[in-house]
Amino acid sequence: MAGALGARIAAHPWRDTSLGPIDTWPAALQTLVELMLGSRQPMFIAWGPDQNWLYNDAFIPIAGRKHPHCLGLPAREVWAEAWTDLKPLFDQVWSGHPVHMDDISLALDRRGKLEEAHFAFSYTPTRHGDGTVAGLFGVCIEITDQVIANRILASEQERLARLFEQAPTFMAMLRGPEHVIELANPRYIELVGRDVQGRRMADALPDAVAQGYLALLDGVFRSGIAYSAVGSKYARQKRPGGPIDEYYVDFVYQPITDGHGDVIGIFVQGVDVTERKKMETALQGANETLERRVAERTAELQNIQTFYTHSSECHATLVRRDDGKFEYEEINPATLLLYARSRDQVIGRTIDELFDPATVADLNAHLTAALRQDVPYRYSRMQGSSVVEAVATPIPAEPGQRRRLAVTAHDITERKNLEEQLRQAQKMEAVGQLTGGLAHDFNNLLQGITGALDRAQRRVAEGRVGEIDRFLSAALDSANRAAALTHRLLAFSRRQTLDPRPTDVNRLIGGMEDLVRRTVGPGIAVEVVGAGGLWPTRVDAPQLESALLNLCINGRDAMPNGGKLTIETANKWLDERAAADRDLSPGQYISLCVSDTGSGMTPDVVARAFDPFFTTKPLGQGTGLGLSMIYGFARQSGGQVRIYTEVGKGTTMCLYLPRHLGEADASAGAATERIDHGSGETILIVDDEPTVRMLVSEVLTENGYRVLEASDAASALKVMVGRPDIALLITDVGLPGGMNGRQLAEAVRVDKTAFKVLFITGYAENAAIGNGHLEHGMEILTKPFAMSALANKVRGMLEA
Repeated sequence: MAGALGARIAAHPWRDTSLGPIDTWPAALQTLVELMLGSRQPMFIAWGPDQNWLYNDAFIPIAGRKHPHCLGLPAREVWAEAWTDLKPLFDQVWSGHPVHMDDISLALDRRGKLEEAHFAFSYTPTRHGDGTVAGLFGVCIEITDQVIANRILASEQERLARLFEQAPTFMAMLRGPEHVIELANPRYIELVGRDVQGRRMADALPDAVAQGYLALLDGVFRSGIAYSAVGSKYARQKRPGGPIDEYYVDFVYQPITDGHGDVIGIFVQGVDVTERKKMETALQGANETLERRVAERTAELQNIQTFYTHSSECHATLVRRDDGKFEYEEINPATLLLYARSRDQVIGRTIDELFDPATVADLNAHLTAALRQDVPYRYSRMQGSSVVEAVATPIPAEPGQRRRLAVTAHDITERKNLEEQLRQAQKMEAVGQLTGGLAHDFNNLLQGITGALDRAQRRVAEGRVGEIDRFLSAALDSANRAAALTHRLLAFSRRQTLDPRPTDVNRLIGGMEDLVRRTVGPGIAVEVVGAGGLWPTRVDAPQLESALLNLCINGRDAMPNGGKLTIETANKWLDERAAADRDLSPGQYISLCVSDTGSGMTPDVVARAFDPFFTTKPLGQGTGLGLSMIYGFARQSGGQVRIYTEVGKGTTMCLYLPRHLGEADASAGAATERIDHGSGETILIVDDEPTVRMLVSEVLTENGYRVLEASDAASALKVMVGRPDIALLITDVGLPGGMNGRQLAEAVRVDKTAFKVLFITGYAENAAIGNGHLEHGMEILTKPFAMSALANKVRGMLEA
């Protein structure tokens, strides 16, 4: 045996195993080598204390590039890279215990780099004759490819399981002829409304059985032929007595066969199409509705065509050509009659060919505006001697199509004439109401004056002087009320005499805030925003208060359901452009603005807002004089009023008043009862009314002045010749004889530049006074005035 084994060993390129001649090998080792060389299984021997490595040809692929160099080497050198994992196993065998493992993973260097390898092996100890361990005998099979394949298979199974669970369709696996639900994904459980896995279909889903689905499954199982359905109805009841939910599903029953072709189960897959079914039903209903509407619209269009042809209104369709010109595409007889042209003269022609340049420009502007705004555009224009109101409506067009306009027009000449007549009638009615009311009030006041004076005169004649005080008081009260009435009338006519003083508008608003809040009521929030460091302005403070209150009342009326009213002041430096926009001179102004959150104004209302008698309020609720009075006051004060508004979003009314370069008069407008007496100064009184001259002369004489009188300007100039002692000229503005009071004052000041003049007037149209243009040393007093006010004014001017 040793000779034959030696020959076979010599045939292998094994290096010296350091075991000595083969004849000296232990019988056990010779037997193992003989067994190993004839085996087709990878086998090896680790022999002796150094565990020298011997293996057969089947082991060579495992050794890789280490073969044949590793023959005879100690095991720890052969598999140095894996020795940490192998040594415990070798040690266990050397201790006399065999080791068997189905899978061990090792990192081996077999092809020049470390690679993962898996083995199934059996290590058995070999013994000497005395029973001691001489080495180990190993049988190993590499299972790396199998492990990798198992991993791929497990990964694929996991992926399929995940797809099964996450699939948007419902799926189930049914086993056997009883259709046991072996697997069901969440979509299937959601559809049937309960977890049915592990149960027979007949027991788990009585709803499905009742609807014939179980019979379908039986047919597929028996025939082995798949069954599919589209839009099948499925009704389920989650709990007895509960509501029945209806679903629609597309599904397929696919038979599952074994290796012999016998059906062993059914794969169920489908999708819930309930929403699609609802949409299809809705779409079908919409189509039916659309068909009905198309039929109705067709009938409508036929009626419209009939109306279009026979209508007394003008109708035309225009198309905008690529060159930008508007061409007539369709036109009705009424329009041809308006244009005084035949159909052949209009259809296919452009407006440039039919009208004069001015009319073409006007039409182009209106039609282009309608297309640009892409909404119906209303406009009016002259057509011959007629006024035509038209509406140009853009017709929706598909991309690439030319834009079209449907134009409807009608003659509104008669309506315009009637509106103008109505407007004139309303103005005359308003004038009649105003004059009738004034006459009524004046007659009442005059009755009080004349009646009281008549009674006072009779008491004097009877010697009952002690009883005349109450009659004189009544006459004086009626006279004061008459004066207030004339002031309101002059304010409306923009001819009122103003008494401008340097005024702090913030302080003026602060004094009125409580009055404004009470006037607008609790349903409107009032906010006052006063600018810090607001400049003073020279203005008639009472008139400004009246204007502010009027603006607040207008704001209140624009907010019948409540809102917010804001009063705001600011300093404004207007350059040439900003000033031109407001019809003012460039310079410094203050603004007083009242804003509301009401209904706003349309452009045509804004254009007429300051016209006397124009009002948008219902009949009997406004005369249309308020804004007119405010406008007149602002212009007389050297300022302006402007409207900023947007329909539905509110209105802001702003007063612009010139800045006064100086300090505000804290006592402006304060009344005083002090009467100052003169020291013999000479005063000239000029008035064409003898009663006025008499009364003024009387009060001045009583207060220690010497008084000269004249009835007109010429007489006054003669009186002043050679009279350097005259310290003050008191003159009415409106004087007879061609020279008014202001011209008289200017004539006197040619030689006496600092001469003091007091104008007394109730009408200031013919003189530039009361609007901030009085020269230094000139002041004004409005008739009628209290005699104490005259005395105080005279004393103040002489002392200044």
